Amino acid sequence: MLLALATLACKSQQSKAEQARDELSSWAATGEKLAREWSRHTLTKPYVKRTGKVAHDSLKKLGEPLKDDKAATARLSRTISLYDDLLRQVDRP
Repeated sequence: MLLALATLACKSQQSKAEQARDELSSWAATGEKLAREWSRHTLTKPYVKRTGKVAHDSLKKLGEPLKDDKAATARLSRTISLYDDLLRQVDRP
């Protein structure tokens, strides 16, 4: 019985990490697209700010499930930096 519970807990943790990696990939692609379109002046400032803040908040929550995956943690850091840079650009006068 204990072995079954341990196996379930391990699979649950793996599932959370996999879900977090998928979410990270999605936010990374969104950030790249936002940055590209912002530089082309095809998006409005309120849209980029709102999307950037939602992404930033969501990305901060992915640290825990990804803590054991060094590659994903590095990608998470780069993606958060992308959004930080984008939000700074948007806030420039």
